[in-house]
Amino acid sequence: QTLQRRRLNFADAGFQINDEGTVRSLQNALSSEQLGEVLHAFELLPHVAVKARGMVNTSVAKLLAHEQPAIRVEALRCLAGFETHAADIEALLEDAAREVRAAAVQSYCATVREEATPKILPLLEDLDRKVQAAAVAGLRVAARAAPHRRATCARRFPFRWRWLMQAAPKPSASMDVRCR
Repeated sequence: QTLQRRRLNFADAGFQINDEGTVRSLQNALSSEQLGEVLHAFELLPHVAVKARGMVNTSVAKLLAHEQPAIRVEALRCLAGFETHAADIEALLEDAAREVRAAAVQSYCATVREEATPKILPLLEDLDRKVQAAAVAGLRVAARAAPHRRATCARRFPFRWRWLMQAAPKPSASMDVRCR
């Protein structure tokens, strides 16, 4: 089945990318005009060694301005938790594409934790349910870091907050940081 899709499954792979040549190749792939090549590069990013991650994240941050929403979503997932890119992530909270806004909410909350609350609270009123659910899940992540924020959320959006807290899934490790 993997061969039919012409894709390899790196999810269970136990290797680490730490040599300069491979990191440069990944950076080149991230800069490619070919959408498939960029998406394949994203699959390898979780395997980049921590010491080489800074160089790669610079290339990933440039993709936050990519025309394709799927690329922006993957870039957001990979930058989650890296505080140096918090401002870049925050800018996408107002993206036109709903899937990008939802990914930006999760990434922003995973990056700045309790400081995300003021920016995320208004997204509970977003027209798209996926963005609303991402806001609740993100606020739950922030609430774990700052329990006093829960009361603010519940007071400001009482009915929607209760409904979304019941409807939204509890935050999982995969929501926290995907490419770390």
